[in-house]
Amino acid sequence: MENIDRATSLIRAETEKDLIDALRETGYWNDYACWRPYGDNENNYSIIGNQQSNADAALVEKLINSVDAVLMKECMVHGMSVSDPDAPQSMQAALSEFFHMRNGQLMNLDTKSRNDLSKNIILAATGKVRGEENLTIVDRGEGQTPHMMPSTILSLSKSNKLKVPFVQGKFNMGGTGAFPFCGEHHLQLVISKRCPAIPNTGNDPTFNQWSVTVVRKEEAREGRKSSMYTYLTDPGGTLLTFKAKSMPIIPTVSDVEGYEDMEYGTLIKLYNYELAGYKTNILLDLNYRLSLLIPDLAHPIRLRECRPGYKGHTLEGTLNGMITRLYDDRCDNVEDNFPSSGSISVDGQEMPFSIYLFKKDKQGNYRKREGIVYVVNGQTQGIEKEDFFNRVNLSYIKKSILMLVDCSKFDISHQEAMFMTSRDRIRASTFSKEIEKQLEKVLRDNPGLKEAEHDRRTAALKGKIADNRPLKNVLENILNKSAVLSKLFISGTTIRSPFANGQTSAAETFQGKKHPTYFKLKGKLKDEKLEKRIPINHNFRVQFKTDVQNDYFNRPVNAGKLILSMEGSERMDLKSSLNLYNGIATLTIRMPEDVSIGDSRTFVTKIIDDCVVPDFESTIILTVEKAEKYGSNGGQGFRTSSKNNGENGFQSSGGFALPEIILINKDKWDEHDMDQYSALKYVPTKEGGDYYLNMDNTYLLTELNGVRDKDKSELTKARYSTSMALIGMSIISYYKNSRDPEDENVDVPSAVSTVSTMLSPVLIPMLEAMSDLTLNDTTEAAAAS
Repeated sequence: MENIDRATSLIRAETEKDLIDALRETGYWNDYACWRPYGDNENNYSIIGNQQSNADAALVEKLINSVDAVLMKECMVHGMSVSDPDAPQSMQAALSEFFHMRNGQLMNLDTKSRNDLSKNIILAATGKVRGEENLTIVDRGEGQTPHMMPSTILSLSKSNKLKVPFVQGKFNMGGTGAFPFCGEHHLQLVISKRCPAIPNTGNDPTFNQWSVTVVRKEEAREGRKSSMYTYLTDPGGTLLTFKAKSMPIIPTVSDVEGYEDMEYGTLIKLYNYELAGYKTNILLDLNYRLSLLIPDLAHPIRLRECRPGYKGHTLEGTLNGMITRLYDDRCDNVEDNFPSSGSISVDGQEMPFSIYLFKKDKQGNYRKREGIVYVVNGQTQGIEKEDFFNRVNLSYIKKSILMLVDCSKFDISHQEAMFMTSRDRIRASTFSKEIEKQLEKVLRDNPGLKEAEHDRRTAALKGKIADNRPLKNVLENILNKSAVLSKLFISGTTIRSPFANGQTSAAETFQGKKHPTYFKLKGKLKDEKLEKRIPINHNFRVQFKTDVQNDYFNRPVNAGKLILSMEGSERMDLKSSLNLYNGIATLTIRMPEDVSIGDSRTFVTKIIDDCVVPDFESTIILTVEKAEKYGSNGGQGFRTSSKNNGENGFQSSGGFALPEIILINKDKWDEHDMDQYSALKYVPTKEGGDYYLNMDNTYLLTELNGVRDKDKSELTKARYSTSMALIGMSIISYYKNSRDPEDENVDVPSAVSTVSTMLSPVLIPMLEAMSDLTLNDTTEAAAAS
């Protein structure tokens, strides 16, 4: 059999078994002499296995490699070496020069242009049956000659792209991260041919040839202690090659056409790829997930659903990345005046950010539980779940917030301090913790988010607080009668109605300009300077009035930039955050470490805009005063009352106000992420918190089914509800007052949900048993023992 026929038979194999059978027929599968160690490293298994922990993140690396292959091909076709000084020096410059994207941004291409361009890179789902899904990635990029393959696609840890300034991926290990997710034998088919328009400057004798190989995992055997990844060659260790003008190997959605011709480039087929949770049409869940994992995708990717039996409005579409999707869909799915933007700075590392707020229930196709996404060079490097927003009292809108934080400007040491080598997790470091603190301040102080939280809470509680006042009265009476409970829980604060806090959903519409015409300090100025006297243990904050759009500080094109100086020197080391919303920019600065009480410092801010001359410059004179004592909220979003405002006279420095209690039934489970076993949901608010009690809890209903007396049934419900509320308050009180550092980042709402669910089966039987317990019962039990 000729190698071209072998390549054709291998690409037609749609299961691991089919591929292995084809290799057995030619005698390759069991001939170890025809399998070369991947990366020429027999100890490659531990290296390859220690990468992405998720199949979707590993798939992203494959796709980014294809994006880079297309960019490098265009550079070389234009007569430049990828490392030439004349080559584009950034990804945006390359996209602008090679694909005529205005400002190097994909969103600036119209839909037709994106769709046409996406045919350079194809991700196709193939396979015979559901549950045995193959993914084929095809790019019309540079392609590799057979001679180059061992040092490029089949290499391990070689720095092929580190010196190329305009690519989206920078890590050569990324392509191997997908291996462990490729079925039982970790099979991957690779076919490649060099683009003929690229000059053959090295006089490579294999330049016009195709190569075909298969990567597999070999189990440990005699003479080798661990498994090893190998790839198919001839007995001499050379790749199988052949000559052909084109190959019909690109999958199509048409049963009639079958396969399109491929003239050059690279095809990689991942067999039985384990994408748990993404078994729908590839244009649906996987498309949405990949958009989140590559928010700022440089080059569009064509998606094809080629599996028989899969149906949809269409079987072919384009992956554009989250930022482009949100740009296209913002009117229908994103709230007015969003995204808002700003930046934070920690240890001299600047991080621009954008905050998107989705309209209610419109976030499903964009994010699941992701809240904050850390992005490097357009790719997601780490994620904070939406529970992060519980810390800043944004629980009612936490499912609707998506915050993108751009970490592309990190130096290497800070990148290592922030991200794991897997590039899908956050490292628990001092640096990352400081970033979290800065983001908490940004989110807590964003007026648009606070307004939306108020509006959503108002809508959720409307008509329900009055209905549940009797239960709250019972809880207050219990606490009144128990000195222990009142000391533990109550701060004496009565919660204000959420409908009367002075806010209104009918906010004025803000029409910002593309570029600011002014950026002025708010407050009383003296000689055009703002003077502030701040205690040494406080951050200090200033605000500016402006007329620029909310996305100004983190938009893809012509973004503004803040430069902060102290005593005439730029101070990148200062920890600061800048938050812009509806004409007000709020700058918060951590008190510098090199100041003392009585010192005076002059700060200068500059807003730099390439389209506006001159820069907007402002001066702040800071006088440092002695430390001020103030209460701590423990980082959990609780309010500490400083004086007795309540009707009951309770007061405790560690207490908090009574919660609002809302009883819900089965029809509200989905809305509150509850089920038949859930008992209590806690939603933190700046007033104290809202408790949602599940009155269709299966254990509660089981107890009620045995009760015939209506009054006893109501009493059982009241006991259950009041006890659950006390349990919730006890859990919250514990974490609020805990001194254990490990408790600092505990998600308290999750803890309340978990513990209350655990206790719900025993709560009513315990209450019933305790109510009948007498001293004689305990005396008799002691005597019997």
